[in-house]
Amino acid sequence: RVAAIGGSDLHQRVPDPGTDDEVGRLAATMNDMLARLEASAGRQAQFVSDASHELRSPLASIRTQLEVAIAHPETADWGVVAGGVLEEGRRMERLVDDLLTSERAASGNLTIKSSEISLLDECQEIVHSSIFDAEVAVTGANVTTHADSLRTRQIIRNLITNAVRYGGETILVEVSSEDLATVTVKDDGPGVKHLDVERIFDPYYRSQDGHSSVDSVGLGLAVARQLARLMGGDIVYRRVEGWTHFELSLPLASEPAKVS
Repeated sequence: RVAAIGGSDLHQRVPDPGTDDEVGRLAATMNDMLARLEASAGRQAQFVSDASHELRSPLASIRTQLEVAIAHPETADWGVVAGGVLEEGRRMERLVDDLLTSERAASGNLTIKSSEISLLDECQEIVHSSIFDAEVAVTGANVTTHADSLRTRQIIRNLITNAVRYGGETILVEVSSEDLATVTVKDDGPGVKHLDVERIFDPYYRSQDGHSSVDSVGLGLAVARQLARLMGGDIVYRRVEGWTHFELSLPLASEPAKVS
């Protein structure tokens, strides 16, 4: 039976004789292995499907911009075209980072390298080195945490990108500490509908709140929470006095996280 099971038949299992002997234990071991292989193959197939689907949109945008410019070279503004292609390239880069991070976290293959970092410095560096479609202000205390610097930046960048995409005119990033080190990304946008609150951190979930013009794959918040929890923290959503809050909490530097 094992010899007959191929890559497309991983849902099959070998007969379990129900005996507590070498044959019974071997059957149980083989079935456990087949279950793990089936789950791994499923994740890989899902990843390929997600990547091909989500990359289709920015690639189509790049192609359309170039085709229009080539068809009408006398009116094409190549500076604008180059800017549009560059932005779509950045979008694909962020998308690939999020897709790979999500897949590695789900399969338990994501490496977390924790060290003592300043959250205020991380936030300021992100804002200074990134291009957002809105002004982003950073304030707060010089709070240190034990976390992975690269992954922490990915979380904060995703939260700011989400605030810019769905928020209003003002984006604020505040660093504070009490029992935990906290980064709060605030915006004065309309917030999240009550029906969406429990699902906004689900992978590929897109809000049904009328933002039809927003082109989002619905992965940024899911990846941000995955990374935060791997580093011993979490992310929560709150609506406070007309402001949307996404709060990232991480252990203070004096309390190293138990990283999985």
